[in-house]
Amino acid sequence: MKPSRGPRGPTFWVAVGLALVAGVVFVVDFRELYRGHPGPVAILAGTFAYGFVNCIPMLLALALVLTSRRNGPTIRFAGYGFSVGAAGLVLFGHIMWAFDIAKTATSSSADTLLFGFLPVRAAIVGTMAALPCGAIGFLRRR
Repeated sequence: MKPSRGPRGPTFWVAVGLALVAGVVFVVDFRELYRGHPGPVAILAGTFAYGFVNCIPMLLALALVLTSRRNGPTIRFAGYGFSVGAAGLVLFGHIMWAFDIAKTATSSSADTLLFGFLPVRAAIVGTMAALPCGAIGFLRRR
């Protein structure tokens, strides 16, 4: 008997979406920061690390979604909530900076501090989004 190849579940597509978002954020950060500071390998390594740090919320969300797919709806929904909250804030911050909406990139000399605090804020917003989504999953299970 052949195993059926039905459509993949939402966990697969959430994981693919998060991986794509993390890749785009890393490429944008790496390109923008490298363009501003071309030079020695030390600066390039710092740019690589800075781009990676900005991808941490998406990598956390990806790990949470992939590890929660075999759990009940409470944990799975909490993982989806964290994913949407964290990735949404990181994308929002990068779009605001890249397109200079509300003069995010040109208003001050410390505009790149946004990227220093964005991962922490994204983790906080992701946690705040995970709590009600986990409650919805808990109620759905009952």
